Amino acid sequence: MANARWVALRIMRYVKDHVQCKPSTIKRRVKRKYKVKISYWTAWHARHICLERIFGSYEKSYGQVPELCRQIMEANPGSIATWSKDTVHRQFEGLFVMYKASLDGFLNGCRSIIGLDGTFLKGKYGGMVLAAMGLDNNNGIFPIAIYICRNECKETWNKFLSILAPYVTRHEQPLTFISDQQKGLIDGVARQFAQFNHYHRFCFRHLYKNFKKKFPGSHLETLVWRAAKSYNEIDYKHWMKEVAEYDPAAVTWLEKHPLEEWTRWKFDHTSRCEHISNNFSESFNSWILELRHSPICKFVMEYEKLVKETLYSREKKGQGWCQTGLINRAEERLKGHRGNVHFLNCYPSTENVWLVENGIEMTWKVNLTRKECNCGAWQVGGVPCIHAMAVIVEKDENAYSYADPCHLISKYMMTYDGHVEPTANPLTWLEVEDVFKVNPPRVVRPAGRPRNLRRRDRDEADGNTRNQKRCGICKIYGNNRAGCEGAKDGDPSTIGVNIIYGPHVRRPHNEDGDGITTSAETGSSSRPQRTNAGMRITRFGITTNSSRPTNGGVLRGGIPPMAAVRGRGGRVGARGAGRGRASGSGGAVRGRGNVVVGAVRGRGGRAEVVGGRGIGSTAAAGTQSSQTSTITVQSTRGRGTESVASYARMRGGETRFPSYPVENMTRRSASLMGLIEDQPPVKRGKQAKKGAAVHWY
Repeated sequence: MANARWVALRIMRYVKDHVQCKPSTIKRRVKRKYKVKISYWTAWHARHICLERIFGSYEKSYGQVPELCRQIMEANPGSIATWSKDTVHRQFEGLFVMYKASLDGFLNGCRSIIGLDGTFLKGKYGGMVLAAMGLDNNNGIFPIAIYICRNECKETWNKFLSILAPYVTRHEQPLTFISDQQKGLIDGVARQFAQFNHYHRFCFRHLYKNFKKKFPGSHLETLVWRAAKSYNEIDYKHWMKEVAEYDPAAVTWLEKHPLEEWTRWKFDHTSRCEHISNNFSESFNSWILELRHSPICKFVMEYEKLVKETLYSREKKGQGWCQTGLINRAEERLKGHRGNVHFLNCYPSTENVWLVENGIEMTWKVNLTRKECNCGAWQVGGVPCIHAMAVIVEKDENAYSYADPCHLISKYMMTYDGHVEPTANPLTWLEVEDVFKVNPPRVVRPAGRPRNLRRRDRDEADGNTRNQKRCGICKIYGNNRAGCEGAKDGDPSTIGVNIIYGPHVRRPHNEDGDGITTSAETGSSSRPQRTNAGMRITRFGITTNSSRPTNGGVLRGGIPPMAAVRGRGGRVGARGAGRGRASGSGGAVRGRGNVVVGAVRGRGGRAEVVGGRGIGSTAAAGTQSSQTSTITVQSTRGRGTESVASYARMRGGETRFPSYPVENMTRRSASLMGLIEDQPPVKRGKQAKKGAAVHWY
């Protein structure tokens, strides 16, 4: 069997091109190319030998940390590079690096927002990289400082922020921090910046991650995110009222957290930043993804290259812009507002105070002198909102003059005005004396197999680039409607939904409170009753006035007569032989005449297809009785089936479509009812006559 050194010689080029390759991949490659079978640990040691030859020794790299700091400060005067070690065993504790160009760029051109986050190192000794990231006025991430340490805890965050605080507090505006409430961050910011005016936002994405453990549901998710993104108190209270109607306990849970930490309308306006999440600082993790396997000195030098390249490339990019205008992001927003101001009407109160209305009920007060609008968007972002733009257009003035100076291109150029000088080649570095040498940290291996990827939530995509299926009922990736066991209690997809089961799907009992009503529970008979009236639908459904009755009467007990059609050439309603008084089958036809019926119950809910090819769905606007049946025909599936709407048009009748909320319907249902723009109701159905009229009411 080949040893690790023999394997390393043959995979060196491959490992250099694929630094993150796995030992199992090396095993397969060696067996396929050299017809040699090696063990997993031989492949692991061979990969480790290759990495050391490519990046250098991990142990030697820790010993060169003092010289690395000296080289950085010598090449870039004014930069900060400091390290610390354990006084007893001389083991590495931390390394802080901040280049002068980064500090000057933040103080002179960036907004006063700092994102704090940490990520793992994946080398032989592990470790953490804590990062402070800024935002330029074009919303590009701007590296300020990094701190390499053994782990992320209260002590390491305090040490990092204590070194950072004296420098970043020189910014002309009060600092605003945004973080994910990780270990020690809240206490560290409060302690190190207590004597400075500062604000601390919490990433709402992480806050919602904790929230949904107790209050799941996609509808509730939409409501709380809209509440967090509200620019003013009125919108915030509106969405929180919706949340309270859904679950009052959810409002109590959210309001336990101070509003100024997660709601946009309570943010301080000095930072001119609308972000409610720290995604921009987490972008740093992907920025250094390829470096995390490197020894510590190699990592810092590669990080230096990234900073150097970022400063240079963005400076060259900014030189091609008009130096007196606004940054692209702000200019595009103003152009978007300019194209929509014709929907608004402006009425002056004074020269610079105007009333803006949208022609319906909403009004806004715009003060050009104070650069304020009571919608709140202008104050938070620093760019005139659409209401302010309407007034500016009415006065025929330049909108650029009303934007905050932080959005000017000149500020962008000041951000990237500096540059980073490269450090000397490590081969020319001086030998570190034994007194100052740093030993590698002690590695404590945790229980279980080390994870390279973070754990993802059940409703979160797995990160693959391929298309992933997501269940329409429980909203979980990798699941589908056919095999779904149902959404959790409280999920909006379970509220008001009535399920029509196909013939081959086992029907659950209603004893568990599953919300499904069978014909036995409604007291209905298996025999349908004939009615001479056509389909009569309330505002939740469809009214079909045909020249001939459809024979689609209401079953006793409130069973809707039009359930589904399965098979070839079947039609909805008016099919089947009658016995006694019932001359028409009010259910559905499948196969050779078997009738499938199902009771529909719920508050204006919708019926979903669970099983069976060609099964259509119906919905009711309340519990149905033997006399009042309110049915919404949503869709029919299968070969040759016709929708009720098309069937009515074929007979030359008049079909009425209600103003039913599209968000409460499936896309297939909405397209059938003509509620989607790309499928107008007049053009729906091959059998529709030219004279058939379609009305909205």
